[in-house]
Formats: sequence, C-alpha cells, structure tokens
Amino acid sequence: MARKRGISDTKLALINLLQKERFRAVPAAERVLFLPHCLRKPKGCRGETTEEGLICKHCSPDCAVNQLTSYATSKGYRCFVVPGGEMVFNLVEKHRPRAILGVACHHEMGQAAERIGSKESTVSFAYQGVPLSKTGCVDTRVDMAAVKAVIDMEPDPTPVMVERAPAPAHSRRIPWRIGAFAAATVAVLLAAFLFIPPMLAPISAPAKTGQPELSFSNPTAVNTVDGNGRPMVEVTVAVRNFGPGEVRGVRINATAYYCGGKFNPADGGGAQGVVINRPIAAGGLEDVTLRVRVHSYNDTSILIEKTVRGMTEVVGYIESRKSVFIIDADVIGYSTSLVSGRQANLTFSVFNSEKIRTAGSLRIDASSYTSINTHYSSVEQDLPGSLARNDTWTQNLLVGVSVSDPGQPTFVLELYEGSASSPTDTVTISG
Repeated sequence: MARKRGISDTKLALINLLQKERFRAVPAAERVLFLPHCLRKPKGCRGETTEEGLICKHCSPDCAVNQLTSYATSKGYRCFVVPGGEMVFNLVEKHRPRAILGVACHHEMGQAAERIGSKESTVSFAYQGVPLSKTGCVDTRVDMAAVKAVIDMEPDPTPVMVERAPAPAHSRRIPWRIGAFAAATVAVLLAAFLFIPPMLAPISAPAKTGQPELSFSNPTAVNTVDGNGRPMVEVTVAVRNFGPGEVRGVRINATAYYCGGKFNPADGGGAQGVVINRPIAAGGLEDVTLRVRVHSYNDTSILIEKTVRGMTEVVGYIESRKSVFIIDADVIGYSTSLVSGRQANLTFSVFNSEKIRTAGSLRIDASSYTSINTHYSSVEQDLPGSLARNDTWTQNLLVGVSVSDPGQPTFVLELYEGSASSPTDTVTISG
C-alpha cells in the first residue's frame, strides 16, 4: 500500500539547492556521510555492528557501502552506516559535524529531520541529501555518481550570503505535467515548496566572526479558531542561539498564503510578527508563538521569516495540518480490452476530519505517467455524495496505461477542494 513520502523529491531538491553553498563552505574533515544499513549487499556482509553503526569490512568490491565509505574516507569524511533516525540523532549530538551528507529513503529522511530538528538538538549544520533510487529496506540502490558529486564539493573561497529567498506560491501541478523544466518551472518550484525541514539550520552562509549564529528549528502549526469561530493557525518556532555572544531584537514573522497569494482579509489578519525583546544568551533557547488568520485549513501555507539587524531571511515554510486528505492508495491490477486498451485499476480513500462535505465539493484527479515521466492519461472523479466528519470516501478508478512502455508506470492522485486550482493533497504510486 502506497503512503506519502517523508520528504518529496521536489522538496529535497530545493533543500539541497538552498543549502549547497553552506555545505560547500565546510571542509571535508568536518563533514560526515550517513549511509543506510540496507545499502550493503544482502548476503555475505561481514560488517561489525557497534554502537556507532555498522563498521564496513570492505569484503565485497561491488558493495555500495564499501565503495562509498572508501571514497568518502579518502576525501576526509567520517562515515557512519546506520539503521535509522534515532542513531543519526545520537551520532550528530556526539560528533557535532558542521555538514552532513545523508543517503536514505524519503521516509527515513523525514524521520531523521523530525528527530534532529527537535528542541533536544544542540547542533547546527549544513545538509545535502541523496535519496535511494531503489527502496524496500533490503538490497537497495543509490545513484553512486550523485553521491560522489556531493562528496567532491570543494569549499568556495568566497562564501555566498543569501539575503532573502523567493516569495512562495502554493503548489500548482506535478512538474513533469508542465513539460520541460524551463526556467519558469524552476521558479514555480522554488516558490511552491519552500519548506525547510526542521533539521536544517538557517539559509545563510556561516556567521561572521563575533556574530551569534541562530538556528530556527521545530516549526509547528496547530489549527484553532478566534473568538468569532474563524479559522486560525497557531505557529510555534524554536529559536536557538549558538553564540558566541548574546543576540537582541530578533523578529519572527508568520504570513499565511492561500492558493498562491498572500491571504489578507479585510480585518487585517493573515500575518503576525513578534519581537523577542529580551536578549538570548549563547546556548539559549526561546519559543515564539504566533496566531495567524487563514482562509481555511486546506490549501493554506505559512511563511516564517526572521529579521536580525535589518536583514530578513526565510527560515521556514510549513503547511498547516490538512483536514481532508488521501490516507491510502494502491494499484489493484491491470486489464486490457479492445475498446479501452490497457487500464490500471486504482483504489483510494479520502479521510475528512472537519465539517461535512457536500457532493461535488471534493475531486480526485488520477493521472498515469510512463517510465520516463511522460504524462499518458488522466481521469477525474467528484465526491458522489455527502462526506461526514471523521468519515472516509473510498472508490476505484480506471486509468489508461501505455501498452508500448516497457517500464513501470507511475500514478499520481491529486485531491482538490471546490474550484481550487491547487491540490490539497497528492499521493504518488509506483506501478
């Protein structure tokens, strides 16, 4: 049964882009490489399991773990082969690297992000991630050239300061549906998925000598209402000062976006700023809470910015908890007929945790893509009847599949509300 990935390919690509120069500025001797246990050869491995993960014995020349640890070590990296996010957290706290290169499945990346981004974490680091190209927890694979390309990143003698990230716009459609990745598509992606996972430090080059370095971790959003019953989102951000000195006058701003633009209701809601007037000492931690008016709990995202000494930077981009979403989806099977050609039978369920939904207020758009990510066919289905709170809409759909494609197709299910042009939820299924 397919589930949503912990970190999507698009978000990971954006994270890598925003963190690239910060990662590049760290010498190899202060970087670590994390590899998953499942990347080793499933049979004949003689690696030794220790409290710091698997110690590779270099027993198989064609083993990815052997090749990558040998290559990274020759460049000055420390390497750890680990089973999951908890050990990653412990090793990061123990060795305190300035930069991390992580190889994992999307689910494990998401878990590690949540664990390392917790308030317990005391380490600020740059990050680059390479997802597994074949998952499944055993005999997995990764693009070796992609990992080595990150390992080979050399420090830039001229650090780059990113003063302000692009303003966001909500997600539009699946990138490959648009066609070629032209410059306009890149701009939309940069705006649409500007969500920095909690395990990442600020989007900037290392702080200048004598200036405190701040980390903005663990951004969360909780749905609530104001005194008139209108939807609100309560945003909490943990601000940590890594020193060397204290910092004053940090301002945190939270702005709501809806369907690609700022939400500015007539009563002035939709944005709030809080200034931390008291000084934050080196090693200190402050929680900042902001309440932001939103249009609804779906199709809404919140931009988090900080302002210090007149310079404003984006430090997070989160989506409030969805009240209606796809909880599972799968491919039941395939059929072929002279009339319809080859079709895939998809099943999906949509869960509604909020108010009752009327017929036609929700829509599922199911699309099929070839093995080279070319769009092939689409079909839509409206909610046929009412959907009560805490109830589930379950249905099957038949979607056309290319007969000539020798590889595995991919299916994308998108959930829309009313006439919204941006999907509320998206699930990708590998055929």
